Formats: sequence, structure tokens, C-alpha cells
Amino acid sequence: MTRLRRVGGVVVDAVFPRRCAGCGRRGIWLCERCHETISPIHQIGCPRCGVPLLAGRCSCRDLHPAIERAVSPFPYVGWVAEAIKYLKYENESARAEHLGAALADAVRLLGPIDGLVPVPLHTRKHRARGYNQSELLARSVSVELGIPLIPMIQRTRPTTAQMTLGADERRRNVAHAFAWIGEACSVPAGRYVLIDDVRTTGSTLSACAEAMVAGGVGHVLVATLAVDLDRAQLDVLRRRGLLRDGDAARS
Repeated sequence: MTRLRRVGGVVVDAVFPRRCAGCGRRGIWLCERCHETISPIHQIGCPRCGVPLLAGRCSCRDLHPAIERAVSPFPYVGWVAEAIKYLKYENESARAEHLGAALADAVRLLGPIDGLVPVPLHTRKHRARGYNQSELLARSVSVELGIPLIPMIQRTRPTTAQMTLGADERRRNVAHAFAWIGEACSVPAGRYVLIDDVRTTGSTLSACAEAMVAGGVGHVLVATLAVDLDRAQLDVLRRRGLLRDGDAARS
């Protein structure tokens, strides 16, 4: 199996060669220079929503009451934003293994976890893209931490791309767009983590949490690779030296 994975990796690199998400350098997912432009923020985040208490606010009010805690290792800027775009829109599915390692570090902060639940794509979009980037990230975290991947929910209808909508439109767009799969949760006392690539308003994650609660899940947590911060919050990160502009500071 190890040999097959090695061969598969060589094939993937030949078809979709690695490139640094910050500067485009070939042969590496992220070069050291670009890596240093963004520091992890989950260690300074709000105990519940994970967003650093910058510019006098966090984002707890954007989370569904059922979500007990959320973590995100990075702000959605620079090489992080570019890496997610490459993963989602440019067929760089192999990049998920590199990004998943950083996400696994954040999941560790959540304590004992019984299962990872990737945010599902609608079957139509899944067929068009060929994969679900959230599932790839979740699989990487699963391998890293030995936590089972449990697809508990499904997307019941296609939705407009969230990135094109405002906050209120996002909530309406994904309202009741997810449903529980199968029987009621057999371990309601378990702790399950929703996995996604980026958190903006939290509308999608909140809709997923509603579906999980309807299925009997008692403890819902969230881990996303990145969280979208506003300009004032990013300015504070820059003043603290956690975000350094340059080649990788494209937002």
C-alpha cells in the first residue's frame, strides 16, 4: 500500500506539479519565506468562536447555539487564501494533505473527538468538481490524528456559491439545505467536529449543525482551515506581527 501511494504521488506531481501558494515557486506546496508571512492565530482566539478578540469583537454571535466551539488556524488572506482557491477550483486535490496537517493541529485543541464530519457538497457540484475539498481535508486530519471520518449529513439541494452573497443572503441560501443521513445518532454524547475549508459568516456551518442536532448529536464543534476577518482585524494582526505583507499578503 505504501508503494502504491508513493507511485500515486509521483503521478499526481507529474500531472499537477506542486507550486508554492504564496509565490508560485515550483516543487513545493509552500516555501519557507511565504510560510513566515502568516502566523497561526488559533492560540489567541476566543475560547468559543476561535476568532482573535481584535478590534473589540469576535464572531460568537454568528455561530449556531448548538456549536460549542470553533477553531481556525489561519486568517483567510495571503498564501492561505490562495491555497484554498487552488484546492477548490484548480484541481489541486493533492494539496489537501499539506493543508490538513495544519488543520489537525487546530483539531487537537478541541480535546477528545469521536468523529470528523466534512461539510458535504451537493451531488451535482461534487460530480462537476470531482471531489469534495472539505472531505479531503477531513481525511487528512483523520489519518493524522486517528479520528474516524463519519459523513453524518448530506446536502439536499443545490445552493448558490456563498462567496457571491451578503450575510443575510448566505443564511437564506443554506437554510434547510442539509439533512441527517440514516438513523438517529447512536452516540449522542459523542463529540463531533464539522470540517470545512473557510468560515466566513458561519451560515453553512450553522445549517450543518442544525441537521446534526436533528439527528441526535449532542456536541457539535467546528474546525476550518481559515476564517475570514475584516480589515480592522487584519490591521491588528499586522501590528502584532502575526501577518506580514509582501509576496503572500494577497487577500
